Amino acid sequence: MKITNRHGLPAITENALKMDIFDPRNYPLNILWLTTLIGPPLPGILKRAHFEELIIDITDMAFRFIGSAVHDMIWKRAIKNQKNLSIFAEEKVYLEVETMEIITLPVGQTLWKDYDKFSEDKLYVSIKMDCYDYEAQSVDDHKVTTKWSYILEDSGVKPDTVAQLNVAGFVIRKLGFPVKTARVNYWFRDWSASEAAKQANYPPAPIYTQHNVPIWTDAACEEYIRERVIVHTTALSRDNVEDVVACSPSERWEKPTTYAVMKAGNKRAAKVCGSREAADRYIVDNSVKGAYVDLRPGSNVRCERFCECNKWCHFYKKLGGE
Repeated sequence: MKITNRHGLPAITENALKMDIFDPRNYPLNILWLTTLIGPPLPGILKRAHFEELIIDITDMAFRFIGSAVHDMIWKRAIKNQKNLSIFAEEKVYLEVETMEIITLPVGQTLWKDYDKFSEDKLYVSIKMDCYDYEAQSVDDHKVTTKWSYILEDSGVKPDTVAQLNVAGFVIRKLGFPVKTARVNYWFRDWSASEAAKQANYPPAPIYTQHNVPIWTDAACEEYIRERVIVHTTALSRDNVEDVVACSPSERWEKPTTYAVMKAGNKRAAKVCGSREAADRYIVDNSVKGAYVDLRPGSNVRCERFCECNKWCHFYKKLGGE
C-alpha cells in the first residue's frame, strides 16, 4: 500500500493515523473478524489480492482514527473506574465455528501464534465486544458516525449493527452472563444543535443511545454465524475473483434511479416515482399543468465513495464505474 500525505500533516499525526491501517495478508484465511463476517466477501478478497497496489491519502484514515479513539477512551476509563462501574469493555475472544466453543487468551496473545490447539483446518471468528453492562444485562456498541446513520434508518438500527450486537450477545451468554437487551451508542461527529431544533427526525443529542435493538435466540445466532461463514468460505474457494458473488444492493448502499415530477418555479418535487411511466401517469391522472419530469440518477454509494478496491471490481465495472 502506498500512503500519500497531500495536505502536509505533521509526522506525529501521520504516524498515529498509520497505526489503524489493516493489512489482511498478515492474518490466516481461516480466521474471520466479526466485522468481516457480517459484511460482503468481495471487498476483502480484492483488498488482500491488491494490497500492494492500493493508494490512500493519510487523511482517509481520519474518521477511523476518531472511532478508535472513542473506543480506547471508553476502555481506559472503564478500567480506571471498574470499582464504580459494573461493566467490561473491549474484550476479545475467538469462536470456533464447528463446535461454537469460546476461546479466550491473555491480552496481547493471538490465536494462530499462542493457542496450542489452533488448527488451519478449523474456522474461527474473532470477536471484540465493545461493552457489557452487568447491571442492565446489556451488550452495547459504540458507533462514531454521521447524522445520516440516524436519519436514513428512520431512527432505527442498521441490520449489520443488529447482527454485530447479537453475535456479541451470543458470545457473552456462552461466557455465562445474561443478555436481556442490546444498545447502540451513537457519537454523531456532524451533530448540530440548530438542526436538531428544526428537524423532527434529527438526532436529539450529539451522543444518543438507541434501545430498540431486537434480541436473537442462541439458535438464530448460530444459524446466522454458520450461514455467513459459508458465504465467505465459498467466496474464498473461487479460483477466479469474477466468480465471487457481488455485493447486494443493500451492501452497496444502493440509491435507485428516481423520476421527480416538478412544477415550474418549485424547488421541491410534487411526486417522486420509481419509473418514468409512473411519473407520466401521475401528471396525467392529477392534471398537473406545467409539469416536467426530472431524472435523478441512482448510485451505489459504498462502491463509489468508500470502497478502496472498486477499480478491480468486475461488478462495479458492470455498473459503469471506472
